[in-house]
Amino acid sequence: LLLGMFVSGTVTDSFGTPLVSVNLDFVDSVTGVKALTPGDNTVLNGTFTAMVPLGTYDVIAKPLAATRLLAGILPGIVVAGDLVGLNFSLSPGLLLSGVVTGPTGAVEGVDLDVSDALTGADLLTPFDVTDVAGQFQVVVPAGLYNVAFSPQAGELIAPQWATGVSVTADRTLNMTLPVGVVFSGTVTGGGLPVPGTDIDLKDPLTGLN
Repeated sequence: LLLGMFVSGTVTDSFGTPLVSVNLDFVDSVTGVKALTPGDNTVLNGTFTAMVPLGTYDVIAKPLAATRLLAGILPGIVVAGDLVGLNFSLSPGLLLSGVVTGPTGAVEGVDLDVSDALTGADLLTPFDVTDVAGQFQVVVPAGLYNVAFSPQAGELIAPQWATGVSVTADRTLNMTLPVGVVFSGTVTGGGLPVPGTDIDLKDPLTGLN
């Protein structure tokens, strides 16, 4: 077992109202690996306490979409001992929601990635996976976005993009995913297999992956 330190703080909205059931993630700033911190949700008074291994973390506060609040992040937090006063104030946002269907109906487990259409920067959108009815709901600021819909591997359903999605108020964005085909092969280097190679397919017309 690793040596852990107590990290505590409070999560409120922009009016100072405590928020309950906000999930905290402690992501290693170097490796991107999320630390295992059971019981790190906020309680009724908006406070949380987590036991975190020594290290440097990007700490993310993930409210439920029903709160209509944006996720918050505190980057580069050094945990060298017990740490108190790690406080978040979450800003209001807009709901982006819809239903994802495929050739045979609703598609569960589709992962959404929302990025700024101008800068390409990814947004923090917690709980952005469709449920058993194909429904999703995330909170974003007003803006212009590209939204990637990525089904689980092996379903023979192709991913799809929605580009130039303007969000100036709550917005419904439904998506139908087309039938896909299996694209497979082998990557070698010096005659040996190269594990962990990331493969991107880019549309030659839109430039999107």
